[in-house]
Amino acid sequence: MSFWGSIKSAFKKVVHAVVRAVKTIIHFGQEVFGRILRIFDFIMTYLGILLKKKLELRVLILRGEHGDPVAKESDVAAIVEKAKQILLGSARIEIVPTGGKAMIWTVNELAPHAALYLRGSGSDMVKDEFGDAGDFFEQMIQEYHSEATFPYNFFRTPITCFVVQNIDGLDGISPGPLESWIAIDIGALDKVKVGSQATDSSVIAHELGHSGWLLHRTVPENLMYAPAERGYNLTQWQLMVFRSARCVSIF
Repeated sequence: MSFWGSIKSAFKKVVHAVVRAVKTIIHFGQEVFGRILRIFDFIMTYLGILLKKKLELRVLILRGEHGDPVAKESDVAAIVEKAKQILLGSARIEIVPTGGKAMIWTVNELAPHAALYLRGSGSDMVKDEFGDAGDFFEQMIQEYHSEATFPYNFFRTPITCFVVQNIDGLDGISPGPLESWIAIDIGALDKVKVGSQATDSSVIAHELGHSGWLLHRTVPENLMYAPAERGYNLTQWQLMVFRSARCVSIF
C-alpha cells in the first residue's frame, strides 16, 4: 500500500471510530431519558406491582464461510422459547417479535470470519465490537432489523441476537446496555438438544439481562450467575433496573 493509501485507510478508521463513539453517547442519552420517563414503573416494581412489559427480539442465524447456516431455525426456536418462559416467569417481561414479523431469520449474506468466531469477553469483545464483527452486525441490523434503528428505537430498543459459530470459552456474550445486540454460540444449542444441565437453555435470557444493565451475581440461583449452571431468580433491585431499561417497554 502506498503512503497516501495508508493515510487514507487510517483516516477512515478514525472517522469510523468517532462515528461509533458518537452513537454510543447517543445511546447513553436515550437510556438516561428513557429511565426518567419510566420512573413510575421503577416505583411500581419497588412496590411489588409488576405490569406485563415487552422486549422486542429478532434472532439472526449467520451463514458460515461456505454458505451453510451455522444452525437450524428449529433448533434455535427451542432456546428462544425457553428464554420467553424465563423472562415472563421471573420478570413479567414478554419477549415478542419486532413489528409482528418472524422472530428467527437466517441471513443471506456470508459472514466474515471475525463475526463467526468471536473472541469472548473483556478487551477482546471491545475489539470485536469496533472491528469487522461489529461492522457486520451493524450492517445486518440495518438490513434485517431496521426497526432497531433510529427513530423507531428512540423510546424502546429492540435487541438483535446473532447465532454464531463459536465464542471463545463462552455460550453467549453481550457488549452491554449501550448496544442493541447479543450473540450466542451454537454449542449452547447442542447442549440443549441433549438435555444437558450445563446451560438449561438460559443463555439468551442471561445475555438479555446484560442488555438491561444487569451485572453478574455470585448466587447460583440467580439468572445473572456467570457459570452456566444457574437458576432463573432475580432480586427486587434487578427487577427494578431491568424492567426500566430502554430495551423493555410497556407497549
